[in-house]
Amino acid sequence: MSTGRLKALAVGVSLSVAGVAGVAAQDGLDLGPDAAGDACVAVAAQSSGASYDVYCGAWRGPAGELSRSPTVLDECAPSQLDDAILTCPGGFSGGVVLDAAGSVSGRDGDVYYRGLPAVAPAMRRGASVLAGAAPPADFSPTVSAELASRGVGALEDLRSLRRLGDNLNIAFAFAEAADAYSLSLTFLDGPFAGRVDQRAEIALELALNLSGEGQFAAAAREFARAESLVAESGVVALDLKRDNYISAHLMNQGLFEPALRRLENAPKPAIVRAARGAESETATDVEFTVEESRAANLRGRHADGDSGPFALGTGGVLTDEERETLLMAHRAYLRGVCLDILKRDGVDESYREAADLLSQAPEASAIWVAALLAEKRALRDVVAGQPGQAIAKIEPALEAVRALAPRSPLEARLTATLAEALAARGDRAEALAVFAEAFEIFSSIGVAQAGVSVERAAPYLELILEALAETEGDPGLLAQYVAAFETIAEPGAAAAMTRSGARALGDASSREEIRALQDAQLELQQASVRLRVGAASAEPNELTQLRADRAAAEQAVIDAELAVRVQAPDYQQLVSRQVDVTALADALSEDEIFVAYAASSRGGFGYAARADGLITPFASAMTRARVTEAAADLRESLQEIDGGRDVIRRGQELYAATVGAARAALAEAGRDSGVAALAYSARGAVGAVPPAILVAGEDANGAPRWLVRDYRSLISAPSAAAIVAARAAAPRQTTGGLIMFGPPERPSPETLRSLVAPECASFLESEVFSQPVTAISAAEVDRLGARSVEGGDFTTARLTEDEDLESYSVLVFSTHGFTGAQRCASEPGLLVSAAPFAGELDDEGVRAYRDPLLTASEVVGLKLEADLVVLAACDTANTGRAGGLTAAFGSEHLDGLARAFIYAGARNVLATHWAVDDRATDAFVTRLLSESQRMPLAEAVAATQNYFLDNPDALTGGGRELTPALWGGFILLGDGTRSPNAFPAG
Repeated sequence: MSTGRLKALAVGVSLSVAGVAGVAAQDGLDLGPDAAGDACVAVAAQSSGASYDVYCGAWRGPAGELSRSPTVLDECAPSQLDDAILTCPGGFSGGVVLDAAGSVSGRDGDVYYRGLPAVAPAMRRGASVLAGAAPPADFSPTVSAELASRGVGALEDLRSLRRLGDNLNIAFAFAEAADAYSLSLTFLDGPFAGRVDQRAEIALELALNLSGEGQFAAAAREFARAESLVAESGVVALDLKRDNYISAHLMNQGLFEPALRRLENAPKPAIVRAARGAESETATDVEFTVEESRAANLRGRHADGDSGPFALGTGGVLTDEERETLLMAHRAYLRGVCLDILKRDGVDESYREAADLLSQAPEASAIWVAALLAEKRALRDVVAGQPGQAIAKIEPALEAVRALAPRSPLEARLTATLAEALAARGDRAEALAVFAEAFEIFSSIGVAQAGVSVERAAPYLELILEALAETEGDPGLLAQYVAAFETIAEPGAAAAMTRSGARALGDASSREEIRALQDAQLELQQASVRLRVGAASAEPNELTQLRADRAAAEQAVIDAELAVRVQAPDYQQLVSRQVDVTALADALSEDEIFVAYAASSRGGFGYAARADGLITPFASAMTRARVTEAAADLRESLQEIDGGRDVIRRGQELYAATVGAARAALAEAGRDSGVAALAYSARGAVGAVPPAILVAGEDANGAPRWLVRDYRSLISAPSAAAIVAARAAAPRQTTGGLIMFGPPERPSPETLRSLVAPECASFLESEVFSQPVTAISAAEVDRLGARSVEGGDFTTARLTEDEDLESYSVLVFSTHGFTGAQRCASEPGLLVSAAPFAGELDDEGVRAYRDPLLTASEVVGLKLEADLVVLAACDTANTGRAGGLTAAFGSEHLDGLARAFIYAGARNVLATHWAVDDRATDAFVTRLLSESQRMPLAEAVAATQNYFLDNPDALTGGGRELTPALWGGFILLGDGTRSPNAFPAG
């Protein structure tokens, strides 16, 4: 991990050595990197103001301590290797390795340190500062919130939890913020039980944070609960806030028209007050400070750029009138955002109204919404050709944000906006430098884990391309271009591949420890979700248990991290989404190209990489809106009898913008020859179109030349870092061969209705799910030496409780798949048999059954060592997630079942992009398994598709026309360079 993570916690306050005594009053001290490159920070210990805990990188547990007490060195002895270091019993490693310790003397006395050996350099730097022997580094008022998001420390009161939640919001850590709000609600069941206004306030914050995470159903339930609390409180400001937040919730879902109607029809404060009459109360006894009310409640990812509704804040106590004014400014800002997205008139008027209202508020009382407003208005000035006015608006807003929250996501956004205005003014060199600064912040803070919007990256990429055209391929600019591109939001499978690859790089012991850590982190996420959902509704005993479960999950993560620190000290670097271009080149075969692509409102951007280190950036004119439309048209046309012509036309259009543009750039560089393999990384809507069915031209007979015809090997790679990690892993040593699951035994309608809710039963009884699934023939199973698990044996329990599952090299699932968009299925999954619980009867003496759904959450709990998982079911590469401000720019493909199986340990996953034909799927999988016995998987998939193009009757049975809908929906996600060791000799 780079030291940029550390700088994300720095405030830019320069103190003299004489002022070091003030360290204790600050939240944290920047210690620089440890020996592994992780950024370290010292934070005042919970137990003593004279002692400091040292945290490094993203670890939750402390790696060392600093103290003015010599007792730190108890039981320590001189090291045999370094005279300056002592060795002590390994308290910070659980006794696995010895602690390193030492002391520093200075004008302010002696300071002692002790911790993990790798952290010794950072601890010594910190001790030098505290002792007055070295200048201090910067301090950060947000370190406590950052550490609290890792589960560090105990928070004991309502105000601390609310402030923590709001600070985490500012860091765009919405899940962690919702955790804090949930915990604060649990305190309201105790000493704050009578504070309806407080409960209403926090319930609104929790609801919008759930919405910001994309948990729309849970958010709707919280808003419904908050509604009665708001009415009971009688506080006018809460009425205003409720309307604003529900509007933002609608915007999160892409429902901009309803959001705009609500904003325009919501009553003003005077009307609300008049309606409430004499019963209206005030909130004058509640301090609404900046820490409590500045909430970044949206991810802010939409076609117009990274902007989103923020709650309002002040450095002091607001009067009722001031708070209502700020909320009305917030409302005007939201209305302007909606109008802007919908391309309606009145945008500038709404923004001016928001600015006028803000000018009536106390100075610096709403820095966050003022900054976002300045950003939006500046961007409109840039579009209007007035960059000077844009700079004049953005610079003071940026200065205010830097003073309040330096190196925050908002500072990065405003810095990027300033760079865009500088570029529009013609100051390219300065604009490049400012863009580099903005993206360095993006890459060093938590928001980079999810990625930035392509709209945010597009102006920077465009500017680098202009500079490259004049510098003839400057290596520094090329690296800058790749780094900027790789900050763009990626499918969830990318992180899963990177983490799975990190597991596979170590020995057996480190793999086990890393998997334990990743499972513990997953359990913490799930425990947090359960607490958030249950915070406002659970019974006291249940709520106590939810809190205890989450606390236990946090401790489990800390314990697991401790083991990984010792067994795999490079783990944090291995799971980073950033990738070195040299590492990417090393991961590619000599005749392979890696093509990355993303579309913005400015057009498309991407790059091609080769094994010899060549990086070729490219741009295409096709805008994001056009790409989205063409991809949707292509997919819809696949299902139409006469849609072949549209499929070809859209396939040609998308090819020209993506792989075609990359190949043209390679040809211009004279490096397009000798390419026979393609690794394709598409961000956004075009990623939902399998690359094999892009149309590269016409063959000699005038028929479409599908892209798979041009390559012997074709895989889908969710990101550069993911493919590097996947290919760096060692070969699997599995012994169990091939196992086939399915088809399942369908429960009777009566049993089904007893298992699931009525709407879910009707969903599972629908025409699609009632169709039988064809099992691979018994002869083929025997020929491949496979085991078969089908009918009533194919159950969730069979999978989740089978300890031998990780011995299999290939797993094939023949069943129905669902995306998670259905009412009864909140996440992707597979249909399995509804097996009875052994020996269990319900209250009426009837056999109890498990539900027939194997969800993605259950899949990630599996432990696999498979070279290949074949998902011979519909829509296994999709999630069906709704769009809107919380959508990751259309990158939801590969974010459900595919990601789950990769997390579980699959090296490669064959998934489907639409509802596939059962008979054709059976033939496809059978052929693929045969081909993969003699060639690497990526080649086997391409060979299978080309075989059926050459022999259409083998796929259709001779009774139908061969269309891309039958053969083109399959993609291979993963390494692709190996053949599975799953088949008998010969």
